[in-house]
Amino acid sequence: MPVSNDVDSEYLSLGLEPLRPYQGNSKPRRYRCTTCGFLGRVSLLRLREGKTCPQCAGGRAARPAYLYLMHDARRQVFKYGMGLVTGTGRRPRLAQHLRRGFVLCHRIDLPTGALAYAAEGALKAHLRIVGIGPALTAEQMPDGWTEPVADDALSQGQLVELLAAFAEAAT
Repeated sequence: MPVSNDVDSEYLSLGLEPLRPYQGNSKPRRYRCTTCGFLGRVSLLRLREGKTCPQCAGGRAARPAYLYLMHDARRQVFKYGMGLVTGTGRRPRLAQHLRRGFVLCHRIDLPTGALAYAAEGALKAHLRIVGIGPALTAEQMPDGWTEPVADDALSQGQLVELLAAFAEAAT
């Protein structure tokens, strides 16, 4: 088994900062991308096969992106998140949630996916610090279950202000 420092160097050389101790070639290891801040998991074997940060792969971190706030009155939740603008200007992430009954409340365009991802992560961390956790489970919200906020926890205006503040801080 390689020495941990050698393995750490291998992760770091690909722009992935290890966040957990090395536990073997096939064990996924948590990392933070040094380019965009994405938090992920990848084993040394997968890393050596070419797997890197999915956020940066294909230039996604550099593409135009947006933050959004949506509301689902039936489930009484807001949903915040980020998405990438496609080459056609379409916003498939929003369409996905619209099909599930959400209505768009607010959108903030940002120049890059890296900035949008950083702002979304900072908002999520802030909400956890003040005791506001996910309002839905992974079963109730398969895509993005960590971002729904009960609409009685914060108002739409409060969430828009927070989203704008974290977007501004990221730029």
